Amino acid sequence: MIMQTLIISAAAMGVCAEERIAVVEIADAIETRYVLESNAKISAETLRRKNLLGTYDEHCEDGVAFADFLTRHLREVTGDKHFYVEFTAGPNNSDGEDWVAEWRKEAASNAFGVKHVERFEGNIAYLALSSFYEYEPAERALASAFELLSTSDAAIVDLRGNGGGSPETAWPIEWTFKEANNPIQRKMETRVSEPEKLEEPSLSWPRYGAKRPLVILMNKSSFSASEAVAYGLQAEGRAIIIGERSGGGAHMLGDGVSVTGGWKIGIPETRPVNRITGTNWEDEGVVPDVEVSSDKALARALVYLRGKLSN
Repeated sequence: MIMQTLIISAAAMGVCAEERIAVVEIADAIETRYVLESNAKISAETLRRKNLLGTYDEHCEDGVAFADFLTRHLREVTGDKHFYVEFTAGPNNSDGEDWVAEWRKEAASNAFGVKHVERFEGNIAYLALSSFYEYEPAERALASAFELLSTSDAAIVDLRGNGGGSPETAWPIEWTFKEANNPIQRKMETRVSEPEKLEEPSLSWPRYGAKRPLVILMNKSSFSASEAVAYGLQAEGRAIIIGERSGGGAHMLGDGVSVTGGWKIGIPETRPVNRITGTNWEDEGVVPDVEVSSDKALARALVYLRGKLSN
């Protein structure tokens, strides 16, 4: 009934018809698919109400600006930073935006996320990962990096500025710093399918194991899958986190949902729950064990590890 009324109203006004219909479809998708069911209903009703009031009409002549505006609004309404809306229907699709496709295109030029590898005095290995690209194309680069780490006495994994990416890459990285046959203490909750089981991968690089000291560097720009690695290893007592509280994006996106007018919405559909803490890092971020400014985190990590190794 709401959809029918809206279509008639928008058509009669001849203003922002597609945009208003798109918002209703977005609200319906959120109510059905968003992982937090109670929040989903409230957020969907907020969108419908504001849509009828014309709140979203300001940018209806610019598909990209409309998508950006809705993205910001959805994140405010839901409190979930993973939501996004993008416009994918420019002329001949040339003006459409697809951030996932652009991110994939950048993988090779960004060394598949392996930003820097170094060995510091005291046989302390350092690995900076800028992003978690999809596992298959990134595997060889990661294997080379972890091979270089494998003979060190301690390790620093730098996830400052790492906005996340593929969980299928994050999980093997997390397992690298655990002993074999020791499962990740995390379950995956969703409203639209059976909970996903995290099967232990067969790593194509040496397992670093759980005995040597490990520090993970984080800052406020660390987000999503990079937070998953840090949070999981911290909860198990495997890693010390040094730096700043991270961005707080635990929920995981499902496939984008296309709506009228050429827009697409990304909806967080999966919620990780750590079996040790009983929760996750959504909104709160990963809280560092040693809180220092981002620019001082590496130096503090080296001091900490050299102290550990000298004992």
